[in-house]
Amino acid sequence: MIKEQFCDGEHLVEVTTSIWTAKIVVSNNANMISLRHEPTGMDILRTPESMTELRKTPERYGIPLLFPPGRIDGGKFRWNGRDYIFPLNEPENNCNLHGLLCGASWKLTETMEDETGVRIKMTLDFNPDHPYYAGFPHEFKLELTYYFTEDTVLQKTTVFNCGKEDMPFGIGYHTAFRLPSEPCRIMATTADQRWEMSDPRRLPTGRLIALTDDERFNVPDGRDAGIAAVGMLCPAITQNGFRDAVITSCARGTEIIYEVDEAFSLWALWNDGGGKGFFCVEPLTWLSNAPNLNLPPEATGLQILSSGHMWHCQCKIIVR
Repeated sequence: MIKEQFCDGEHLVEVTTSIWTAKIVVSNNANMISLRHEPTGMDILRTPESMTELRKTPERYGIPLLFPPGRIDGGKFRWNGRDYIFPLNEPENNCNLHGLLCGASWKLTETMEDETGVRIKMTLDFNPDHPYYAGFPHEFKLELTYYFTEDTVLQKTTVFNCGKEDMPFGIGYHTAFRLPSEPCRIMATTADQRWEMSDPRRLPTGRLIALTDDERFNVPDGRDAGIAAVGMLCPAITQNGFRDAVITSCARGTEIIYEVDEAFSLWALWNDGGGKGFFCVEPLTWLSNAPNLNLPPEATGLQILSSGHMWHCQCKIIVR
C-alpha cells in the first residue's frame, strides 16, 4: 500500500507491504527516514522525533543524499578554469559540509504497486532557478527510485547532465542505522587504511595511514558497536564478491546487510562520539574536499559527467 500525506508542512509517502513499512519525506531530500522489517520487528534506520528535528539536522537521519559529500575547504574550488562557490554552512571550520541539497525539496513522479512489490520514484531538477546555481552553474537532474520487494529494499540513483558543459560531481549517502538495544557488531568492507584528517577541521591531508587494531571493522565478524567514538574515511573494497556493511545482533543472530555497488569508492564510518544508539555507514563516491586535493581523480573519486550523459548507482538493504 502507498499512502501520501502532509505532516507539519512536509510531503511524505508511506509504504506498507507484508515485509516492509517505510516513510519517505519527499520534500526533505527524498529521505527515507524510517524502515521497519515486520517479520523481525526491527526498526532499521535512525528516525527523527519530529519534522522540526529533521529540518534542523537533515543529514543525521535516515538515508539523506549528499551532493557532494564531505567538506569543501573555504566552500570553493576551481576546475577547468571556473570557480565553484558553495555556501559556508559550517562557518566554524570555514567549510561547506555535504554540498548543495541537504533538506532540498524533490517531486514525487511515479508510484507503482503490483505483485512484485512497490516502486517509488522521485526527481530533483537543478537549474538557473535554484538559489545555488550561480556557484554551481550546471543544469542536472537527479532521479531516486526505491523498490520494495519481498526480500530487499533497492535504491537506485541516476544523475543526468542536462547542460551543455561537462560537470564535476560526487555523491554519497549519510546512511544512519539505528543500533539494536542488545549488543551488536558491525562489519564494513574497508581497505586496511584510512585517510588521515587534519585536526580540528577534519579535512584530508592527502595521506593514507594504516588502520590500528581498534579501527578494523573489516574483520570477518566485525567489531563491537559499543559506545566508543568512531569517525574515519576509508577506501572501500570488494570482498568475496560483495561491497557491503553488516550489522549483526548478537542476541538474535539477525543481520542487516547494506550492499552497495562499485560506484562507491569509499566508506565513511561515524557515530557522533558514540553511545547515541546509531551508527552511520556511508557509501561515498568522492573523498572529502576532493577537487582541492593534489591527488589524481582515481584517488579522490572526482568524476566528470559529460553533457547529455547519465550516471547511476545502487544500494540494497536486506535483513537475514
